[in-house]
Amino acid sequence: MRIAWIGLVSVLVLLVCSGGVFAQNKIDGPFCLEKGVVGYYIPSGSVVYQFANGTTVVCGPNGEVVKVNDSEAPVLPTPAGKMVAATHIFTVPSGSMIDSVM
Repeated sequence: MRIAWIGLVSVLVLLVCSGGVFAQNKIDGPFCLEKGVVGYYIPSGSVVYQFANGTTVVCGPNGEVVKVNDSEAPVLPTPAGKMVAATHIFTVPSGSMIDSVM
């Protein structure tokens, strides 16, 4: 069931990405949901897909799509002291819901 779900998500992302609204971006900080906060702003309601090949795809609520290569993102420290790519760090406001398929 998990493999089918991952396959379905991958197909949906590819369909959205082939729709023409697609950008390859470099980011300079963690993803954030609030303007004015240090990081790469993504709108509330965005869905973030992180693939095993080192690609992160952000699908915004209005159909905009951003693709980022994790290897090109800066490496930043987490509160636990671990250094990870900025595409794997999220600054979220209080009350946010984070859901994981994992």
